[in-house]
Amino acid sequence: MTSTTRNPWWKRLAALVGVEIYRNGELAPSYDAELAAAGRYVFVHNDSVSRIDLVAKWLRQSFDLETRTAERTAGVIHLHGFAAMGPFSTEETEHRLERARTIASELGLSSLQFSREPPRSHDPRA
Repeated sequence: MTSTTRNPWWKRLAALVGVEIYRNGELAPSYDAELAAAGRYVFVHNDSVSRIDLVAKWLRQSFDLETRTAERTAGVIHLHGFAAMGPFSTEETEHRLERARTIASELGLSSLQFSREPPRSHDPRA
């Protein structure tokens, strides 16, 4: 049995935006540590200033997410301190970072932190 047949479509979709769904339905961030070390994710870190609705809008525009997925991902960032977007190719990661910077500036999200750097105290396997 492949991982595609073990995981339903919604769980695979959530994994594409760096979210793992636990058995009890709770969302939590996850990522591949080797790909993170290679700089293939954009990590979005929580701050105490940025409004969650603007972060969701930023996620939609920066990462081409559906509204509901962006809202849930913004919630994950708020609850768990970060979310991992990707993995992308190295070139795509750089493109996403530049796009994210531009959109954050347009939305007035000067406190929003995002980079290729994963959080220091997190187990990527969540």
